[in-house]
Amino acid sequence: MKKISMYALAGLSLLPTSMMAVEKVDTVKTKSEFTTAISATADLKSGDVYKIVCKWDAADVLNIGNVKPNMTAGKLIITSDETDFDKMPQMLIGFDWAKDIDDAGNFALVFENVGLQYRAGKEATSGQIVYINKKNAQMDSVVFRNCDLNNYPRTVYRSVPKSSAAADVKGLGKFVMEGCRVHDGAITSGNNWAVIYPGQAVQEVVIKNNMFYNLPYTTAIFQMGYASEGTGTTPTLTFENNSVFQAASSSQSKGFTAINTGAYFGAGSTFNINNNLFIAPVKGVYASEQVNDEHNFTGKAKVINADQALVYAKNNVVDATGFMPIADCNNTTPGEDGVDHAWLLSEIENSYSLEEAGITSWEEG
Repeated sequence: MKKISMYALAGLSLLPTSMMAVEKVDTVKTKSEFTTAISATADLKSGDVYKIVCKWDAADVLNIGNVKPNMTAGKLIITSDETDFDKMPQMLIGFDWAKDIDDAGNFALVFENVGLQYRAGKEATSGQIVYINKKNAQMDSVVFRNCDLNNYPRTVYRSVPKSSAAADVKGLGKFVMEGCRVHDGAITSGNNWAVIYPGQAVQEVVIKNNMFYNLPYTTAIFQMGYASEGTGTTPTLTFENNSVFQAASSSQSKGFTAINTGAYFGAGSTFNINNNLFIAPVKGVYASEQVNDEHNFTGKAKVINADQALVYAKNNVVDATGFMPIADCNNTTPGEDGVDHAWLLSEIENSYSLEEAGITSWEEG
């Protein structure tokens, strides 16, 4: 028995560090405490979990500024105890990743119950709230849950690989945006970008229970880019129970497509689009005075642009003032290279107009 115990102890000393994961929680109330906590993420290893709990009054928007995390592994959760958008801590911040992320780091980034605004506000000429620029970004997951995402010039999340070569395009296991309020961004024509813009080989996307409004020049909710087209991934994208107050107007050179993956997702990727509102905004109601009124909408906004996809869409309200019917988003015209872009399968049921859905008037609030 004694000999077995000695062997067991020896074996424990050889366990990888991921087997001895660290779980740490810090509550922060000031800019200094927050930035100190972000600096501490550099020590995280695969399997470690570090939770930063933000605790300050929502009326006091904390100007954190630009932060450049050296975190390369582990899981970071930035959260608060407040679930009400009007009570949760707000911060002006820009996350600009400083290092390559470890391919075996089990990296995860989670935001929940916090208000995130870009460090220089929505009138800046450029900027994104979370930016991973020309870094290796192999990630298990990126999650925005019950967050107030606002006051930004271009994107909420954007990642750019070192190059578009397949070897440089790292994977993102799962992207989630759930229960969020996304508003007051992309207010200038030069900042016509998507809310979510990953240059990664994405495996799964979940976007549900969100509201998107006051985003005049936003070109998409979710858009792929940078990565080589056809990276080999065939993801499942779920877009459900969202209220999208956006459309394409005559002043938008790039138009608007809610889900824009084109050929970046592989053939046979699945899109579940259910129980959403796709509505052209009206001035004063989920739209600033800057948003064009209905007479300027082209009616050519798209719910989806995806090649060789499996598209399942049920119980959506599609406002003809701003959007074409979902079925018309199917690109059945072969490209110049002869490639067939048409959907492999589509099941579209119960698409309603505003009138059919009983939406006959707007009320403030």
